[in-house]
Amino acid sequence: MLKTLHCPNCGAAYNPAHLCCEYCGSYIINSDADETDYQKEEFVPAERPANFKGIYLYGRLLDGDEFPIRTGIASWNKSALSGVGGRLALTNKRFIFCAGGLNSLLASAIGSESNVDVCLKDVERLSQRTVALVSKRLLVTMKDGRQYEFTVYNIAQWLEKGTRALNGEFGSLDIASAPQSAPVRSAAPSGNYVNELKQLKELLDAGIITEEEFSIKKRQVLHI
Repeated sequence: MLKTLHCPNCGAAYNPAHLCCEYCGSYIINSDADETDYQKEEFVPAERPANFKGIYLYGRLLDGDEFPIRTGIASWNKSALSGVGGRLALTNKRFIFCAGGLNSLLASAIGSESNVDVCLKDVERLSQRTVALVSKRLLVTMKDGRQYEFTVYNIAQWLEKGTRALNGEFGSLDIASAPQSAPVRSAAPSGNYVNELKQLKELLDAGIITEEEFSIKKRQVLHI
């Protein structure tokens, strides 16, 4: 059973196997897969709830016209002797590296940088660097001469999609064009809501429903 998490926008419980929050419609991406590719069409809702926020990628709210293209396990090779494990994401506007939980804590403890945003408009080129004849790394060279190096799965795909993103081939997201649903006024809970909640809790304790389902039903009963 997948662990129930909470939407960073509205706080409602959501299943990480789903792409968006059932309540506010915000997209939430926390994929732990080795590699995942996304299509822009996945992030254009037929209708935007009134409290819709946007796309959260590993806890970060993306820009309004930004969407993920590819995510995956990666290591940021900060130097020949120093590396940080985590997740690398490519959007239509930037590369985002987020250190894993323990790595992030260790980096914070010693005052070391563990996350990085690389804007595509500042990137000169992408290339591949082979180390010890085996490790193939994504090399991001900036216009000012700085370089970022990442060890990734399936580097060919990172290079292909990264180059297309640099060339602007993916375009921008236009979520604002989706019609906004009318705000729903919260109605007062029905008179027997206490009994309904007790019944739901009994189902939860008996293992008939999950924690996620209990949270969803509770919000429905209380009209929140």
